[in-house]
This record gives sequence, structure tokens and C-alpha cells, in this order.
Amino acid sequence: MLKGLLILIGFQLAGDFISSYFQLPFPGSVIGMGLLFVFLCIFGKTPKPLKATSSAIFPYIPLFLMPACVGAMSYWGLLKDEWVALILALTVSTIVAIITIPHILRVTLSMKNRKQ
Repeated sequence: MLKGLLILIGFQLAGDFISSYFQLPFPGSVIGMGLLFVFLCIFGKTPKPLKATSSAIFPYIPLFLMPACVGAMSYWGLLKDEWVALILALTVSTIVAIITIPHILRVTLSMKNRKQ
């Protein structure tokens, strides 16, 4: 399980490094997740240590959301002032996700079927 945790932390640190080195406007953790996704797509299957670690920490995902909720409460005044822009951004991003995810799934499944 330690090996899987080190893999996750390694990708997060790589994302942080890329974000700070290239001065990107994206958080390093998001870049790290993207790198992990690309790695898993190239590798073709999830390594056993990573699968074990992911299965072990999955039930605790709601705890990882707690800091975001606390942050939202801390910036309540800003959210209250910018609620229209926030709702618009959430709506547009949801629509984009609903449209693009099936296409990504279809491409991924066709790539997987070609490998078999």
C-alpha cells in the first residue's frame, strides 16, 4: 500500500513542479491527476499497488471534500457577490462534461477493444 501511496504523491508532486516551473494557472494537483490519467492510459492497466491504495482510501473521499466546503464558507461574501457567474460557470462546465465524456468513453473503449 505504501508503494501505491508513493505513486499518488509522486504524481501530485510532479504536477506541483510543472505548475510552479511553467507558472501555469492550474493547481499542481489537477496537473498531477492529468499526468496520472495519461500514465494509466499509456500503461493500459492499473498497477496492483495503486489499485490497493485507491481501494483503501476510496471510502474517505468525503473527508477530502471537507477543505473545499470550509473554503467556500470562508469566501461566502465573494460567492454571494458573484453567484451569477458561478452558476453560469457550473452550468456550462456541466454541459460540456455531459457532451464530452461519452465521446471520450467511446474512444477509450475502442482503444481497449483494439488491444484485445
